[in-house]
Amino acid sequence: MKVDYLGGVSAPVIPPVEGNKYVNFYVTLTNLNMTHHGLGNQYEFKLYDSENKSHSPALESFRPGGLGSITDSKPGDKVNGTLVYEISSTAIHLALDWTALIGFSVVFVSPRASF
Repeated sequence: MKVDYLGGVSAPVIPPVEGNKYVNFYVTLTNLNMTHHGLGNQYEFKLYDSENKSHSPALESFRPGGLGSITDSKPGDKVNGTLVYEISSTAIHLALDWTALIGFSVVFVSPRASF
């Protein structure tokens, strides 16, 4: 998993709630050795702030350019795109976690990417 912090969202379709802001990340995932595994499900990602509050991807994540997905990937397949989260304007020390799931079993928990 490769993650780059991109900052805010310049022209959101849905503005954030007053007192909040959007932050977005460019994510690249590569299937190294799994067969018949989904890759790129945005709901497998959680953003945590300094108060350890978790945030799910905002609707802005699902616009063109958002993280793509493959339902039946094979080794070597790659997906990339942006993940957008709505957080408090005062939030600091962000950490992005990725937990890849097959059914209800955790397959992979990424080391936390901190920003």
